Amino acid sequence: AGIGLYCLVADKEPRAEVYAAATKKDQAMILFRDAVAMVNQSPALSQRIEPSGGAGKEWNLAFLQTGSFFRPISSDDGQSGPRPHCALIDEVHEHKDNRAVEMMRAGTKGRRQALIFMITNSGHDKTSVCYDYHQYGKQLAA
Repeated sequence: AGIGLYCLVADKEPRAEVYAAATKKDQAMILFRDAVAMVNQSPALSQRIEPSGGAGKEWNLAFLQTGSFFRPISSDDGQSGPRPHCALIDEVHEHKDNRAVEMMRAGTKGRRQALIFMITNSGHDKTSVCYDYHQYGKQLAA
């Protein structure tokens, strides 16, 4: 959540789109609610970020100075077309395929310095998309 907020307000990216992404909206909301709580507890962030929705029902954080936003998104939404500056993809071991990750990755092509975080538990399925990304990460590190 902190990284998403940094990308929203401090990265100097015009019209930044920041997403908390997961397979289910409830899971994406966990990370997003943490970001909302950070904004609520920080006078500096509260002065800069405008939440949409009532207390406890927030669905968007806007940084109007750069026309940027931070939102939760899920594969269930069937969304296409996001152009993330920052994508925080949670519980990758629960993804049935790589559609959500690749949708986010494909949307970064117009960004100067896009960032994708894949957050997960280790899982146990060596045939999953999570294991494929784990192996890819190991190859990059090597």
